[in-house]
Amino acid sequence: MSRAHVHDPAIGLAFHAYITPLVVGLLYFVGAVGTSALTAAGHGIVALWPANAVLLAFLLHLRRGHWGSVLLAGLGADMLANMAIDQNIMASLPYGLITMAEVFLAASILRKRVNIGEILGSYHNAAQFFLWVGLVVPALGTFATTLLSEQAFGTLFLSRFAADALGLLIFTPFLLALLGGHFRHFYDKKSWPRRLEILVLLLLTGVISAAVFSISHLSVLFLIAVPVTAVTIRFGWLFTKVALVIVGGTGALELALGLGAVPVLYDEIVRETLYFQLFLASLQFTQWPLAIAFEARKHLFRQMQNSERSLRELAEHSSILMLTFDLQGVCIKAAGSSALLLGRAAETLPGLGFADLTIDRGHGLSAAHNLAMDMPNELHLAEFEVPGKKGIWLEAKFGALTDDDGRCLGTLATVHNISVRKHHEAELVRLSTTDSLTGLLNRAGFLSRLKQELNNDRRGVLSLAMIDVDRFKLINDNCGHQTGDIVLQEIARRISFEVRSSDAVGRLGGDEFVVLLSTTSLEQAEHVCERVVASISTAPVKLPSGETMHTAISCGLSKYVPGISAEDLLHEADLALYTAKRGGRNQFVSA
Repeated sequence: MSRAHVHDPAIGLAFHAYITPLVVGLLYFVGAVGTSALTAAGHGIVALWPANAVLLAFLLHLRRGHWGSVLLAGLGADMLANMAIDQNIMASLPYGLITMAEVFLAASILRKRVNIGEILGSYHNAAQFFLWVGLVVPALGTFATTLLSEQAFGTLFLSRFAADALGLLIFTPFLLALLGGHFRHFYDKKSWPRRLEILVLLLLTGVISAAVFSISHLSVLFLIAVPVTAVTIRFGWLFTKVALVIVGGTGALELALGLGAVPVLYDEIVRETLYFQLFLASLQFTQWPLAIAFEARKHLFRQMQNSERSLRELAEHSSILMLTFDLQGVCIKAAGSSALLLGRAAETLPGLGFADLTIDRGHGLSAAHNLAMDMPNELHLAEFEVPGKKGIWLEAKFGALTDDDGRCLGTLATVHNISVRKHHEAELVRLSTTDSLTGLLNRAGFLSRLKQELNNDRRGVLSLAMIDVDRFKLINDNCGHQTGDIVLQEIARRISFEVRSSDAVGRLGGDEFVVLLSTTSLEQAEHVCERVVASISTAPVKLPSGETMHTAISCGLSKYVPGISAEDLLHEADLALYTAKRGGRNQFVSA
C-alpha cells in the first residue's frame, strides 16, 4: 500500500492545531476591521461588535487544550486590526489583552454552568448565557477599557457595553450552530420544499429589516418581529439565530452609514445607537422565550410520539388488543395484536360495531360498553367467540373514557385471549359430567341434558330408553370385576354406534344405561331399541385372554308427552325395563 494512502492521526491533529488558529485569527481580523471601517465611514459609534463572538464560539467548540493558540491568534488579529485602522499597535496591546481575558472568562464560566450542546435549549441555559455573556463579562470588559482610556462613564459607556454584549449574544449561538454542523444536518434531513420555505422566510426577514430601518417612522419597527416570529414558529431556535443575525447586521449596517429612521428622530449619535441596541435587545429577548417554548413543545411531542410508538410496538408484540369505541359503540381506534386475536389487521377495525366482532351479534360487548358508560368508575367484562375462528375466545374489559369535565366520550376495551381458560373450564365441565369407565355421560351429565331437552318442549319428538345388562352380577362374580368393566365398555360402544350423534347416551351407574332419543315417531324409537338389543346379543364380547363372552340386555322405552317431568319419564322407562326383564330378558318393551 502506498504511504500516500495511510491516515496518520498525528498529522490530522497537527493540521487542526495550525489551521484552526489561523482561521480564527482571520475571521476575527475581518470582523474587527470591517466593523471599524463601517463605523469610521459613518458616525464613529459601534452599534454591534461581532468579533468577540468568533473567539467565544471557537473556544466553546474546541477542547480546552486548544484555547491557548486560539487566544493568541485572536490577540494577534486584534493588534493587526488596530494597526490597519491607523492606531499604535503597541498602544492597542492592553485593550487586546482585556478582550482576550473577557472571552476566556466567558468561555470558562459557560463550560461549567451551561450545556454547550444546548446553549439556549432551556430557560436555565438561556438565563445563564444572558447573565454572564450579556451582562457580567461585557460589563467587566467595558469597565476595564473605559478606565484604561480615562474616558468618562455615561451614555458612551452604555453604548460600548451594549455593542459588546449584543455581539456576543446574537452571533455566538449562530456560530456555534455553524461549527456544530447543525445547518448542514438540517439541509441533509429536510426536503426541498422545507429548504425553500426557510430560505424565503430568511430573505423576507432581510428585506423587511432593510426596508423598516430605512423608513423615517419608528412606529413600523414592530414589522421586523413578524418574519422573525414566523421563522421561530416554523423552524425553531436553530434559524431564529440566523434571523437575529440578519436583523442585527442589517440595522447595524444602516446605522453605521447614517441611514434610516433612528438618525432622523435623534440628533445625538450615541442616543441613536442606544435606541437601536435597545430595540435589538427587546427583539432578542422576545424571541428567546418563544423559541425555547416551541423547542420544548417539539421535544415533548417527540417524546409522546416515541412513547406512543413504544406502547404500540409493545401492544403489537403482546397478546393484548386495545379498542376505543365512541358513544354509539363504533370502533374509532385500534392498537395491538389484532391479527393474532381477531384475524384481521388493526387498520381494518375502525368503523366496525360490536356486531361485526362477535358471533352473537355483539350483545355481550354492547352490554359491557353500556355498563361502563353508566358506571365509569368500574371495569365491566364481556366474553365472546371470534367469528370464523371456532374455539377462540376473547375477554374484553371495558372502562369509560371521560374528558376534563367528566363527560363520557366512549369506552376503552382491553382485549386478551382466554381460549386456554375456556377450554380448561370446558374440560372440567366435561369431566364432571362424563363417566370415567365408558366415556358416556354420567348420571349428573345425563340428567342435565335431559332437563335441557325437556325445557325446549320438543312436543313428542323425544323418547327415553332404560337399559340393564342381563345377569351382570354373575359376570362380576364368576369372571371378576376387570372382565365386568370390559363388558360394560363394549356394551357402551355398541349402544353409541346404533344411535345418532344428536342422541344422548349415559351410564347411570353399575350396569344401568340410558338413552335419550330425538326421533320423529315412537315407531322409529322402537326400531332403534331393537337394533341396540340385537347388536349386544348377536356378537360375543372378546376378552383380552382371547376368550369370548355372550351378553344380552333388557330395554324399556318411554315416550315424552308435554308436561311430563324428567323424573316421571325416567320412571316410566324404568317400569318398561322391569317388564322386559320379567318377560324373559334380551328384549325391549315400550311403555
